[in-house]
Amino acid sequence: MRATTATHIQTRRQRKAARKNSHLCNSNENQRQTSRKTAATKSPDHYQLVARATKDAIRDWDLASGALTWPQGLHSLLGYSSSASRQTIAFWQHQIHRDDRSRIAASIREAIKSRAEHWSGEYRFRHAKGHYLQLLERALLVRDKNGRAVRFVGVLMDVTARKQLRDQLSHSQKMEAFGQLAGGVAHDFNNFLTAILGYSDLLVAEILAAGPAQNISAKFAVRPGEQPH
Repeated sequence: MRATTATHIQTRRQRKAARKNSHLCNSNENQRQTSRKTAATKSPDHYQLVARATKDAIRDWDLASGALTWPQGLHSLLGYSSSASRQTIAFWQHQIHRDDRSRIAASIREAIKSRAEHWSGEYRFRHAKGHYLQLLERALLVRDKNGRAVRFVGVLMDVTARKQLRDQLSHSQKMEAFGQLAGGVAHDFNNFLTAILGYSDLLVAEILAAGPAQNISAKFAVRPGEQPH
């Protein structure tokens, strides 16, 4: 009788523990589903807000197909409206300044061939109105499980004003260095000229002291900067 009662109590405890574990599993699963739904609901808004805050352009390049999408900035930064002709990588390539095109293309090819996960470069890009913007692009290379690059996602930042300030600073520094050099040359020239005038005075004094015969020659001795008598 006692054995039967002990067995019955143990069975009830096991059932109770099983129900508790089942409840916990269901609760955890519900929490995970809720989190996934919340993330799915908030992610688009979150990414959109982050993108808007940067005020940069974003391009997403499918390396296999060559398709190019612009999640942001095609119009607001670059001035172009969305159209089918601007959804290929050829559009981006053609707008790069011809003096920068080969350099940037070679740099990106090298990054794709390597195991690099990031790339950055600075180049001039033609705005829809015809002028060029100085862009700094930072990109993420998305690779498959074999390490092959499949996507190239870049953020394009307008650094035109910064480039202009940098060029102005460089020009000012060059002009300052040139002024210092010119001042040094003028100082050295004055030193040489002072020495020459000093020797000329000594020579004239010696000629005058030598006598009348040499005084005639002294009359024709002209110091630099003076008119002959």
